[in-house]
Amino acid sequence: NAVGQVANIQVSDRDTDQTHTFSLTGGTGAALFSVTPAGAIVVRPGAIVDYEQGTSYTLQVLAADSGSPPLAAQATITLSVTDQNEAPTLNQTTASIAENSPAGTLVTTLGTTDPENGTAALTITLLTGDDAAEFDFDSTTGELTVSDNADLNFESTPQKTLRFRISDPNGIEPTNEVTLTVSLTDANDPPIIVTSQLIVSELAVPGTIVGRVEIQIVEPDIGDTVSVAVVGGNAQGLFAFE
Repeated sequence: NAVGQVANIQVSDRDTDQTHTFSLTGGTGAALFSVTPAGAIVVRPGAIVDYEQGTSYTLQVLAADSGSPPLAAQATITLSVTDQNEAPTLNQTTASIAENSPAGTLVTTLGTTDPENGTAALTITLLTGDDAAEFDFDSTTGELTVSDNADLNFESTPQKTLRFRISDPNGIEPTNEVTLTVSLTDANDPPIIVTSQLIVSELAVPGTIVGRVEIQIVEPDIGDTVSVAVVGGNAQGLFAFE
């Protein structure tokens, strides 16, 4: 995971008053490294140097002097990658669950990933803060579940953020703090008929408006429409609904 300048190329020239210009012409590490005209070996922007992916690379470099006429020589440089004890991480960074899921619902089962494929017994701990109070975590099984205090409302907060600490009780692996994002999936929330009673005169004639039925949409979903129909009751044949 090196970044920036890795090394400077040194040359030997009997003409001590001359300067030298360098260029990269090939090698197994040409996609990861570049060579500046001044001879600096630099990690390319966006390149990832990972010991687990490769322990050594070669660079074919051309050095040209400032003589007249200029002379050049090519050499192969070998770069060795040193291993670093990288911190373990969670085996996932995201999870999802339906909104309004009841307490005890399993969100996911967490595990750890060690870049060095180490065998240390790692401990995962859910840290307080963010949305931790809405979830329960069993560090023995790795199960993350919905807590009794959860308010999983897609319309108000579609994502929950949790922070975990990964530690090695034996001190072999470095401690790491990571974030898990829990996305809520939208559920179809039913509307509520607020009106429970209407009053009509016994002298009312056909066509008389008795009243309006109020509908409450608790958590409106984008694009939803509501339709109302009379489905029963002992006065169903006496009234029409529009």
